[in-house]
Amino acid sequence: MSNFFEKFHQLNHEYQELFRQRRVIMSYENFLELLRQKPTSLIRNASVYIKNCIEHFGAQPIQENGESLVRHKIYDIGTFKYGSIIGGERYQNKIFKVIETFSRQGYSNKLIVLHGPNGSAKTSTVEAIARAMQLYSETEQGAVYRFNWIFPLEQSPDMRRKGETGPIGFSTKRLMEEDLTNEPSFAMLEEAQIASRIPSEYKENPIYLIPMPYREKWLKEWMAVEKGIAPEEVVLPPHAYLSGLSKRNQLIFETLLNAYDGNIGKVFRHVQVERFFYSYQYRVGIASVEPQMVVDAGEKQLTLDQNIANMPSVLHNINFHEASGQLVDANRGILEFSDMLKRPVEALKYLLSTIEKSTINLPSGTSHLDLVFFATTNEKHLDAFKASPDFTAFSGRFSLITVPYLLNVKKEEQIYKKDIEALSQTTAIAPHSLELLCLWAVMTRLKQPDVER
Repeated sequence: MSNFFEKFHQLNHEYQELFRQRRVIMSYENFLELLRQKPTSLIRNASVYIKNCIEHFGAQPIQENGESLVRHKIYDIGTFKYGSIIGGERYQNKIFKVIETFSRQGYSNKLIVLHGPNGSAKTSTVEAIARAMQLYSETEQGAVYRFNWIFPLEQSPDMRRKGETGPIGFSTKRLMEEDLTNEPSFAMLEEAQIASRIPSEYKENPIYLIPMPYREKWLKEWMAVEKGIAPEEVVLPPHAYLSGLSKRNQLIFETLLNAYDGNIGKVFRHVQVERFFYSYQYRVGIASVEPQMVVDAGEKQLTLDQNIANMPSVLHNINFHEASGQLVDANRGILEFSDMLKRPVEALKYLLSTIEKSTINLPSGTSHLDLVFFATTNEKHLDAFKASPDFTAFSGRFSLITVPYLLNVKKEEQIYKKDIEALSQTTAIAPHSLELLCLWAVMTRLKQPDVER
């Protein structure tokens, strides 16, 4: 039993140390200091992040039928269910080039459509990218942040006598007249001291809390120091000065700023910056839309939510809405439309404006999205879609990438090698069985010869 407690205390100590090293929770002041030190890393959008993620795991040159290609090692890591993806370097290189283009232009404005026969590893390719993002987000180089609004409990003299607490108010003389800019942030309060926590459902980058034109000015100055160039030579990505907060966060920000008579330092005390980690399982920055008729984003008005009830009275006049759905969950990451063309075309038309403008229109307002869109489909559905009059409208927003069957017998053998090794422990397998099976499989994928030629 004593050995168990020793291990438990060791786990507790090591995990607390890891938590501190990762800087999972911090004040906005600390985030700004971190942003000053490495601005390029912390202002990345989704396409730049994915590009950096692929580059982080490295690549190696290979030769394929006399052609020089690059093998990106993220496909050796494997997916959530299976091992590494064997072969496919040609189409994988095309995916990387498209993402490079997105990174260079500063935004992603096309849907990456992976099309090919069933079983050609289209979905597995997207899952491999998603898994690499999860692993990369756990490294120091891959750190990403979002923010929450924190409203603490405060006891008035009457409350203290009665042993009661309530949400912090903004009408008291203490809050409105004293300069609280240098007082500690509410970000590190214990749960028992917090009346309300409002998360940013879009996982927005905390840089959007810096108002313009200061955001552009500061980022240029900090990036100039980081790169060793003049501020006027710095070219910011478009989202850094064109994008902003969601409507809900903007309303909270403006209301607090008015309540504090323009003292933005007091507003920032309510900001808790939180590091998050991409997760396929929990749909954090990674999501998949199945072909069934589902709504990819929606919202509801919050009325009975306890967090809303415990907010300061000055914020009670705001009509709070909560956005949800795959588009919202996937923001700042990737969204895959699985077997996309199994859906009716009418259900896809909203994608045109969503992809082109990187915005989502909901009843309460329009919000910016930061996403790389993927889709998978087979050749049969794609050919039928090409014959549709709607294809012309969509084709300009598609980046079509063919994912063919594997036609290399030796690589086909690698896929089943582990299965054969496991089976051979209990079953007698004739020599050359795997080689013949894979040879037969590859031959069935070849087109019939044209007898006229």
